[in-house]
Amino acid sequence: MICPILSHARRDEKGNVSWDHHECIEGACIFWAEPLHDCGIRASGLALMARAKALAGSDQPAGPDGSVDALLASPLPLDKEALGPIVAGVEKANAAVRDTGLKLLEGVAALEEPMRATSRDLTDRMEALGEALKTAMQSASASLEGHVAKLDERVNELSQKVSGAAAAKPEYVAELEQTLASVTRRLGGLSDRFNTLSEGFGAVSSQVTSLMDSHQEMSEALAAESQRRGADDVRRRNDEAMALNARGVALYCRGAAQAAEASFRAALECSEELAEAHNNLGLALTKQGKDAEAEKCFQRALELDPNMAEAMNNLGFLLHQGMQFDQAVEMFRRSALTSQDSSLAYTNLGNACYKLGRHADAVDAWRKAVESNPLNENAARSLRMFQQEQAAGQE
Repeated sequence: MICPILSHARRDEKGNVSWDHHECIEGACIFWAEPLHDCGIRASGLALMARAKALAGSDQPAGPDGSVDALLASPLPLDKEALGPIVAGVEKANAAVRDTGLKLLEGVAALEEPMRATSRDLTDRMEALGEALKTAMQSASASLEGHVAKLDERVNELSQKVSGAAAAKPEYVAELEQTLASVTRRLGGLSDRFNTLSEGFGAVSSQVTSLMDSHQEMSEALAAESQRRGADDVRRRNDEAMALNARGVALYCRGAAQAAEASFRAALECSEELAEAHNNLGLALTKQGKDAEAEKCFQRALELDPNMAEAMNNLGFLLHQGMQFDQAVEMFRRSALTSQDSSLAYTNLGNACYKLGRHADAVDAWRKAVESNPLNENAARSLRMFQQEQAAGQE
């Protein structure tokens, strides 16, 4: 049997209420009716309902007031029509009591978590204040102990003088006693001052703790704001760098290599880690015959983006021009494996392999270039010329 008094409600983060039902504890409860071996509250309601229903079956007229007390006290059956409103009233009262109890338990459950949170916060603050006060009290106690020790030494000296001069000079003894009394009063005043200082220190400690909390909150807010502004600045500089890089590409396509170079350098001033701008700057420098500087730009672009196929192909082209065919072959091979449009890289790879006398590799690369892009006339022409050379050599 579920007890409506011991059962309680819980509320989750979304505000939904669920019940933790508690079984009846029977004899341990003050409402338990041992003779009936049942809950006294429940038994009372059931007895009243049974009495009402039993009396409802007779033709006995109702009492003068038609009340529940009259119903229970009446030894005779009551009229059905007169008993009906009483039974309905009892049932309605029982329902109202049950609903009120449930609502009360829900309200108590809703207050449990805020009360626990407040208790935990108060406990943490009290522990922190206790530690601070303990440290201050230890420091002040050590200082006070030093003063007390010095006063004790002084009192001992005066006591010895009093003992030595008691028989010879009574007036001198009286003077020493007065001095000793004065020292004792000073010691009491020092103790009072220490108590006052302790109270003042407690108030100051509380203010310091509050200030430290405020400082921590302010520091966190400033750090968050600084981080946000830093991210905004980085985003702004990256956007500006991308705009300058796009402007440089437009100038390069119009044949203005020097102006394009200036635009690419301005883009790198905004964002030095923009690999695309390094690669484009290398192209502008190559256009002006500055191959050594261009090579450094392509290498820097690959440092920032090791999978940039365009930079691999451009660096391979410079190496090919510099007669460094072995290194050029490696760059073209990497570019062909990385690039989404590998036709150009395979064309350059075939040309470099041909220079090294690796004719089979050259033919394979040119064929892959044509397969990747059937409109690649350079690769197709190189393949035809090689086949014509082979045919002429066989004749």
